[in-house]
Amino acid sequence: YLEFNNINIIESDCFKELIKLQILSLKSNQILEISNKLFRNLNNLLQLDLSKNHIELIESNSFNSFENLETLNLESNNLSKIHGELFQNLAQLKIIKLNINRIEYLSPNLFFNCTILEELSIENNRFNLIDDNIDLLFSNLIKLKLLFLSENSIQFLNEKLLKNTKQLRILSLFGNKISNLS
Repeated sequence: YLEFNNINIIESDCFKELIKLQILSLKSNQILEISNKLFRNLNNLLQLDLSKNHIELIESNSFNSFENLETLNLESNNLSKIHGELFQNLAQLKIIKLNINRIEYLSPNLFFNCTILEELSIENNRFNLIDDNIDLLFSNLIKLKLLFLSENSIQFLNEKLLKNTKQLRILSLFGNKISNLS
C-alpha cells in the first residue's frame, strides 16, 4: 500500500520485479498520468486502486498485463477521456469504479471484453449516452448486477442500451436530465 503519500511521478517499470503482487493501492497521491510501461509484468495483480489522484491521462495499453485483475478503482481523478481499448485485456474484471471524473464520452466498445463485470460505477461525470452505437456499450455485460450512472448529463434511455443485462439488480440514474424513456 502506497496510499496517502505525495507521489506525483512513477518511473516506468518501477514495479517490474514485483511479479507476485496481488494488491496495489496508490490511492490519495498526486499522480497525473499512467504510462503504458508502468505496470508491465504485474500479471498476478487482482486489485488496483488509483483513486483520489489527479490523473488526466491513461495511455491506451497501460493495463494490458492485467490478465487477472478483478477490481479497478479510478474514481476521483481528472479523467475526461478513456481510450476505447483501455479495458480490452481485462477479461477477469468484476468491478470498475470511474466515479467523480470529467468523462464526457464513453466509446461503445469500452467494456466489450469485460464479460464477467458485476459492478460498474460511472457516477458524477459529464457524459450523455448519445451515440449511434451506444447500445453496444453494455451489450456484453451479461453478468452486470450493479450499474451506477447518477449525476451525469443523460437525457434519455434507449431500450437497447440495457437489453443484455438480465442480471441487473440495481440501476441508479438519479440527478441526470432524463426526459424520455423508450
